[in-house]
Amino acid sequence: MASDKQHKGHARHNLKFLQSFYPSREFDDWSVTVAFYAAVQIVEYVTFVSEDLRYNGHAVSLKHSGDLRQLAKEKGLVSPGNIAWSNCSHHIIRNLIVQHSFPESHNYYNELYKASIKARYHKFMWLPLEVPLLIDQFLNPIIRWANDEWGLGLRAISEQKTGQRTEKKK
Repeated sequence: MASDKQHKGHARHNLKFLQSFYPSREFDDWSVTVAFYAAVQIVEYVTFVSEDLRYNGHAVSLKHSGDLRQLAKEKGLVSPGNIAWSNCSHHIIRNLIVQHSFPESHNYYNELYKASIKARYHKFMWLPLEVPLLIDQFLNPIIRWANDEWGLGLRAISEQKTGQRTEKKK
């Protein structure tokens, strides 16, 4: 299981990777996918360091979202829609943690999750404004939340290429 430092480092790594190709708009499906996985690492970091996690009104003590499955079984917590906990994917469980513990970020996270499913399995061509809207309206707010509430110090994603030299005109 990854530590808080590993989740933070992986979030930075994913964001740096995203920034390296996102401005070209050539790989929008990958931009959406990497944006979601950056959000996953941010949520895992926050889950690891948070001392106030909740599920269905119950305080839960976790270091990784996947721990909720076992803890719920031990405490007799009801699964979503009475689905067997063993049938809940890590993505579903992580989404539940965000929904119950970090409701201010749930909509952003859930929209990135749905878009990533679309990008991975159904759609690799996106309309010109779709991906910038996803980044601006869903990923960057998660980054701001993580920075403001948890001091992560992550850079928001921009359509501008970073770290590129520009030649002076003669």
